[in-house]
Amino acid sequence: MHWHIYLVVAVGMVFVVILKLAAGLWAGAGLSLLLLAFMALAAWNGREEERKARAAEAEAGKPDVPQE
Repeated sequence: MHWHIYLVVAVGMVFVVILKLAAGLWAGAGLSLLLLAFMALAAWNGREEERKARAAEAEAGKPDVPQE
């Protein structure tokens, strides 16, 4: 997954929210804030899935070592 794209969009949305709040566009800022939250969650979930996949690949590559 390309979770980096979601992260870049989320960071960009922070600036959009700040600009809309400064302009007094409260409804637009609220909608942008919801989109920001969605993008941040998508980035977080993508990162976690990638981390779990890498851990599973690393675990699969290890030889079975007898436990003492």
